[in-house]
Amino acid sequence: MTKIVLESDIELLEQFGRPFGNLTPAKEKKYSHAIGSFFISFSYLETALDHLIITIISDRSDEPGYRIIKYLRFRNKINLARDEYTQLISFVRDKRRKKGFQTKLKKVTKSLEDISEFRNKMAHANWE
Repeated sequence: MTKIVLESDIELLEQFGRPFGNLTPAKEKKYSHAIGSFFISFSYLETALDHLIITIISDRSDEPGYRIIKYLRFRNKINLARDEYTQLISFVRDKRRKKGFQTKLKKVTKSLEDISEFRNKMAHANWE
């Protein structure tokens, strides 16, 4: 999977009120490529999260996991994965390792929540 390079400078995305159809073709092409690439990458991310959930639910068959995630939204999948991995971490006896796993899980969960929020903003933005 290819990472999308994020620009370090803040650029206005031209999301201001104005008459319809006033987005210049150059900006439309630039934005549509970046937006499309982001949504494709997000789809890969969601598929990876689905796979993590499915395999932690049952390592013998994918079917029970698919039945569980079938109607879940991305945010619910994040919560389910966090809960499942929190339970798994609870079995770690070494306190230092347990704390490390908990810290990593918290970071991953926060990143997933942030990217989910960003995805929703992108999907529902008024690009005109």
